[in-house]
Amino acid sequence: MKPDVKVGFFIRRDVTEEKKMWNTLEEGEAFYRVLFDASPIGQLVHVDGKIVYANAAALETLGAGSLDELRTVSAYDLVTTWRDKPIKCVPSGNKLQHYGYLTRLNGGFVPCIITATTIPYDGEQARLVTFIDTTEAHTAVQQLEASEARARENEEKYRTLVEASPIAIIVHQDGFIRYTNPAGVKLVGGNDISDIIGQPADKFIHPDNAAVVRERMKAAPTTMLEPMEEKFLRLDGKAIDVEVIAFPIKYEDRPAAQVVLQDITERKRAEEIIRFMAFHDPLTKLPNRTIFRERLEEALLARKDNEVIAVMLLDFDRFKQINDTLGHSVGDEVLIMVTERLRSCVFPKGVICRIGGDEFTIMIPNIPSRRHVEEIAETIKAAFNQPLIVGKDKFYLTASIGVALAPDHGNTGKSLLRSADIAMYAAKEQGKNKYQFYTNELNEAYTKRLEIESALRVAIQNGELDVFYQPIIDVKTKAVASVEALVRWNRPGYGMVSPQDFIPVAEDTGLISPIGEWVMRAVCGQIKTWKNLGYKPVPVAINVSGREFLQNDFVQKLIEVTQETGIDPSLLEVEITESTIVCDVKRTIDTLQQLKSFGIKSAIDDFGTGYSSLSYLKDFPVDKLKVDRSFTLDMNPKNVSIVRAILAIAQNLHLSVVAEGIEDSAQFNQLCEEGCDFIQGYVFSEPIPAHQFEQKFLKKTSESAAI
Repeated sequence: MKPDVKVGFFIRRDVTEEKKMWNTLEEGEAFYRVLFDASPIGQLVHVDGKIVYANAAALETLGAGSLDELRTVSAYDLVTTWRDKPIKCVPSGNKLQHYGYLTRLNGGFVPCIITATTIPYDGEQARLVTFIDTTEAHTAVQQLEASEARARENEEKYRTLVEASPIAIIVHQDGFIRYTNPAGVKLVGGNDISDIIGQPADKFIHPDNAAVVRERMKAAPTTMLEPMEEKFLRLDGKAIDVEVIAFPIKYEDRPAAQVVLQDITERKRAEEIIRFMAFHDPLTKLPNRTIFRERLEEALLARKDNEVIAVMLLDFDRFKQINDTLGHSVGDEVLIMVTERLRSCVFPKGVICRIGGDEFTIMIPNIPSRRHVEEIAETIKAAFNQPLIVGKDKFYLTASIGVALAPDHGNTGKSLLRSADIAMYAAKEQGKNKYQFYTNELNEAYTKRLEIESALRVAIQNGELDVFYQPIIDVKTKAVASVEALVRWNRPGYGMVSPQDFIPVAEDTGLISPIGEWVMRAVCGQIKTWKNLGYKPVPVAINVSGREFLQNDFVQKLIEVTQETGIDPSLLEVEITESTIVCDVKRTIDTLQQLKSFGIKSAIDDFGTGYSSLSYLKDFPVDKLKVDRSFTLDMNPKNVSIVRAILAIAQNLHLSVVAEGIEDSAQFNQLCEEGCDFIQGYVFSEPIPAHQFEQKFLKKTSESAAI
């Protein structure tokens, strides 16, 4: 019998190439997964609002502990402005970009620049949403586990995510560029990816920051680098400003650096315009009061014992009549011509400043004698013997000039300006078109202010003050969005006193505090009255002086009045000036935050005419910027550029913009085209008493408020 024989078959298959293929797919997938998930820019993918994917930066920004937690909400609930607000369309790639707020899962808000792009995802049309947190720079790097079964599909998915990103992403290794997405090609001004791949990375370094950038490039493959603003050279040699974030990654299993770049050229331009506005009068381009005082103090410190410094304060007689009869646009043209004539009289030694309205100051250092100042004053008078011609109109202006000399009339800028002011009022009292040196006997101007102060105290006691109301119109709906309350004084025997005459006196003497508290109570009472009459509630803005706003109990007083009158605090808005917000930065921020906690919005009034500090502005929790009428009365190309810059800054900071002083439909239409949010001015109504305002603008709860 034959023994049992067992036979076995063995089959061997060479899978070397297959493993290479899968390794290649894994490397590709890992590369794009790293680029996507390691990006410090938040990105998520949703299909009709259902969130299917999000990177670590998105989870951190939205306050989610995991993707599963984030999936419990709709993407549309995170960014409500997708449906509620028109968004700017980018022509290529079906991309949408706007500025808005993301809602964190805990209910907080994060201001972001948001971009949405249509992409394929798992066989469906999805939206890749990229958002840049503008409150702080942060990065998040998270490694995704490889999935062999879906390697090929995931590689394509993550390639789409990275290459569809509107943010430039570049990888450099050993000093050469190894990868860029299409946004990177666009940033450098290339036509194709081949224009940049393989190029030396330092080819794009601007000479101005070459040393610093080269050191950062060396460190980037091994070290996470802080965000930095730097100059960047495009392929055509043009320099642009970029914000750069760089961190180490692995590229083809070797150390490399991923660089995320954002073009901030337009933002930098806008900042330059705002900085110029902070120290110059926007109409005449002369130094403003801040610069003038600095230069005057510098001259006083540098003055030698035998040297004399002259300060001249000029007020142009009858200029107000031009504004009142022909409008501010004509008045502005006259002021520009006045500026040129003054320059011709004092150039090159004199420093000229427009301090407001038709008032100018001139500082002339190292005067040889009093007679020299008299000759300059006579030259100025003679310069205005010839008419100022605007169109077909001729205007004859004369100047009342007050002169103070250092050291005889003061040793500080403040004392010299006060002495010159008193002398200027004396020149007016003498019949105008005069110049007057300060003397100790000149007290007319000071006496007049004392008289206004005395009469104002009586006015407060006797109830001579009133509150007028002016509507602020929503550009989109043409409805009354809010109202500004303005104090008026009808003085017995004198008639209406200009706020420009009594408000400065009130601020100097402290009377602004009782006036402000009275206005506060009057406005809250009026809001209550309108509510009882059945009118739709509309927010009312009150002007608050720096003296009031910086008082420790300002917010407490305001809330107490709302409680006493029984009104919702959110129906109040507070307007403050630029000089107020930079006077005490910490207290200003604290007060604004307290107001916001009660639902009270705040606005910076007359924006662009005072001290604008971008470094502070971004930290102030304000809601609106009110563009000063000096920029809107004449919408010439320069003013339009300034308005656009303010709008750009406001949009970046997520602030609404109100244009003041709009007098005709042409201005209104221009500002609508520029994207202004709200309009205020005589084109709709002058400030009017409460009973007239309610009849003209307020509607019952069943009626429409559109005009």
